[in-house]
Amino acid sequence: MGIYMVCYDRAGHGESDPNPRRWLGSEASDVEELADALELGKKFYVVGTSMGGYVAWACLKYIPDRLAGAALLAPVINYRWPGFPKDLSKEAYYQQAVGDQWLLRVAYYAPWLLNWWVNQSWLPSPTVIQGNTFLPNHLDSQFRDRAISSGIFHQVMILIKQPRSPSFIITL
Repeated sequence: MGIYMVCYDRAGHGESDPNPRRWLGSEASDVEELADALELGKKFYVVGTSMGGYVAWACLKYIPDRLAGAALLAPVINYRWPGFPKDLSKEAYYQQAVGDQWLLRVAYYAPWLLNWWVNQSWLPSPTVIQGNTFLPNHLDSQFRDRAISSGIFHQVMILIKQPRSPSFIITL
């Protein structure tokens, strides 16, 4: 069908070498260099799942002319985005489970600890991984419940918890 999906390990994840000077622009540059090395063409799609949304957002910001499109699947949101209304941000943040609030604090104040934190069995797993996060949309809740009962949810969580970053490039 002429569709290629490419998954990769972000710097410092999986088998990729760490890059202590990594920033949003370098994330987008890494994607662009990979697409060029694989000869994916002038335009390609990026899809970011969970924390991979960070990479998709970086591509939208720094290499928009290379993108045919972008998608975010269950992205982790940044409650500190300047355009996010403060009252809504505060309300949404405190509606989360306390463990999820702590996880976001670690991600913000000590990002170098995030991978360690989520891999500790004695710390609570994020509710999205446990399958019990509050979903205000009843259709989303029904979909998740069906995915849990069929076993698909568990299979997806195993993939997400792999040591690689859930970001990928698609080209047509």
